[in-house]
Amino acid sequence: MIKRSLIFSIILFSASVFGRCEISMRAHVFPPLAIKNNQQWSGIDIDYANILINAVGCKLKIVEAPWLRGLKLLEHGEIDLMVNVTKSVEREKYFYFVGPQRIEYIKLVSKKGGLPLIKTWQQLEALDAVIMRQRGSYFGEKFEQVLNKNAPLREKLVELAHNKTRLELLESGKIDAFLVDEMFLKGLPNKLKNRLEIHPLVINSNPVFYAFSKASITEARILEFRNAFEMIAKTSDFKAIN
Repeated sequence: MIKRSLIFSIILFSASVFGRCEISMRAHVFPPLAIKNNQQWSGIDIDYANILINAVGCKLKIVEAPWLRGLKLLEHGEIDLMVNVTKSVEREKYFYFVGPQRIEYIKLVSKKGGLPLIKTWQQLEALDAVIMRQRGSYFGEKFEQVLNKNAPLREKLVELAHNKTRLELLESGKIDAFLVDEMFLKGLPNKLKNRLEIHPLVINSNPVFYAFSKASITEARILEFRNAFEMIAKTSDFKAIN
């Protein structure tokens, strides 16, 4: 385990070479990943951001925005950072990737008894249901292939900007299921969780990263973040965030 004195040395070196800095990050209320209470932010995403940002002597500033809007802001350098971003060739044109932070598991969630239990891709290919996903999200090539094969599923697919509406839509019967990071389910009250069916099929699993804007972050600064990540990723504090 990396000693705290070593991390402190990184902070002192970074501050002396680059000076103090402020890093702006997109967040949106989505417990337990991002929680806003009396204008103060907390949660897993905030912890991931702070442990890296603080390691280089910088301060974190939160900019509230939905996911797709956040990606646009990041692309144009209007914010500096997003977390939980899947790496792709297209995104690497605009973002520096640091990490990975963790492995993301995407699951299908419905009301208990609302849908047959989805265990295989073949079942999903035959499913006729209204499914919601977050606008701007990508859940892997396999899921895209299912949408290409299952025209009713593709045509009924709902894409919304705000995560918080998914439970309301499910409860009201306006959607049959939604796709979500499994981490979201850990933050739900047991009373609510007991009314939901978390289907066994893993829709997508892949590493997610810190994504920094190439429009606002210098190569020298990103090297600093990458070096800091190599240090903090081995610490118990980082491993405990999940």
